Amino acid sequence: MLFRSKVGLSHKRKGFQTANIVFAAEDSLKRLKRDHIDVYMPHRDLDVIERELWIEAMIKLYKAGKICSVGYSHCSAETIKQTSKILKVEGVPLSIVESNYNLLEFQEARELIDLTKSLGMQFMAARGLAGGFLSGKYHHSRSQKVRVLRGTLSHFRTRGLLAFQKSYRSSMNSASVSRYINSQNTHKIEKIRSIARIYKVNPSSVVFSWLVMQTGVDFARISFRNDFQARRLNLIPLTTQELKDLSD
Repeated sequence: MLFRSKVGLSHKRKGFQTANIVFAAEDSLKRLKRDHIDVYMPHRDLDVIERELWIEAMIKLYKAGKICSVGYSHCSAETIKQTSKILKVEGVPLSIVESNYNLLEFQEARELIDLTKSLGMQFMAARGLAGGFLSGKYHHSRSQKVRVLRGTLSHFRTRGLLAFQKSYRSSMNSASVSRYINSQNTHKIEKIRSIARIYKVNPSSVVFSWLVMQTGVDFARISFRNDFQARRLNLIPLTTQELKDLSD
């Protein structure tokens, strides 16, 4: 099992000051009850100053044996280029680039995948179900409001009253599915459902199968709310024509 940890957005350890990055890594190690983190990643893109702080912290953590490699989560190509160049010189291993990649947003990620491969790294497709939209659950903007409410109640169990604060709820709204709801994408859902009926699986299984069959995608990440949803996920052998129909 690969242990990944991210830093930068936690309300306890927010930001990319060198000391904060190091302390956040130590917090993760205590929580995971481990002596090292396999992949350590920033949780958002870095500006010019933050890149320098990130490099400094990664070198320090790697030399201390607290991390085994560096990854990138939702970072720009420029951030990856600038920081990876120096980290490589310093002998710090680079491992994974994680970014949004799904049936509605895959075209935008092609350049990033090419960069990932040129650096000898692996690409992880995130937000595989486009916030749940590709599962076919969300048909109108009201569905998103229900989604945020459920998310708030779920986060309340672990975050307490913090989950009801406006600044915290905004993070769930930022993952809104409402931006996907249009006639073109609704047609895409119908394609997914049609193939799902052929194989007698749920729409999420079709989307997941498409993801893992994409050139350059090494890992595919899909989120679930419960074990039942995870158990229903099936990998199916999509045909060349089915792959093309879904991508068009």
